[in-house]
Amino acid sequence: MAVGAAVGVFLVGAPPAREFAWPHPPGAPYPTGPMGSDAPSIANLHARLATLVLGRSVHHHLRLGSTNDEAARLARSGAPEGTLVIAREQTAGRGRHGRAWFSPAGGGLWASLVLRPRGSSGRVHPITLLAGLAAAEAVEAVAGLRAGLKWPNDLVAGGRKLGGLLCERIEDPRPAGALILGLGLNTNLARESFPEALRESATSTLAETGRRVANLDLLVAFLNRMDGHYALLGTAEGAALLDRYRARSSTLGRQVTLELPDGAVHGKALDVTPLGGLVLRLADGGQRTFLAGEVTSESEE
Repeated sequence: MAVGAAVGVFLVGAPPAREFAWPHPPGAPYPTGPMGSDAPSIANLHARLATLVLGRSVHHHLRLGSTNDEAARLARSGAPEGTLVIAREQTAGRGRHGRAWFSPAGGGLWASLVLRPRGSSGRVHPITLLAGLAAAEAVEAVAGLRAGLKWPNDLVAGGRKLGGLLCERIEDPRPAGALILGLGLNTNLARESFPEALRESATSTLAETGRRVANLDLLVAFLNRMDGHYALLGTAEGAALLDRYRARSSTLGRQVTLELPDGAVHGKALDVTPLGGLVLRLADGGQRTFLAGEVTSESEE
């Protein structure tokens, strides 16, 4: 077992998982396991993780309302940092601003982590950026698809949304509280599988590449990368990860419209800061940094 590998896997609503060999032969059909017909058993997660913190305790559900809500419940009950909640299907998945997140059975990676960062590194925004980078790197490693990063929390491919992150601060019995980091990545969904209202705006690794992926492969790749990124949070080495984020950004260098509670702001996206802010050059030539908002349009200058 790898150093820091998972110490507990809890399968909720399912019989004990069967074991399957790794690596999975390319092109071979996936056997049925608790993650569904597109992925082997979650129990294989033990041997494949090289993490020190993330995924050491795993709660896996066949069906769940929201992995973020369940992770928050566990955090309030004292769950340790790195606790992972994963579901084959979410019936009430959500993104930012409470928007519904389409999360059908086996169609993607639906997961949440309990984080307990210390000091100033507990800020939601830099964690969201680092998680986006880890997710994009995992997608490229597993699916062979280079995903872009749309500030602050989206993964994009082919001009459509491939996935997203939702980082929420919660109060729990510990003085510092906790952060819940949710990840939704669309994988084995054909274009026609999306609700009609999403077909022009959403995509999946299958739709972009024509190939299915094992969601467990993607989970392992994400956790192994995010664990390293998270360990560097708030350090000089962690700030250097921003260059990798910038290289994948679909926002920087473009004219954008940023929706704020009190109206829209227009400008050229110049940079992201170590605290996760977006730097815009406004029409009057001045620069301003925003820590929140939604980019609703991007265009070449």
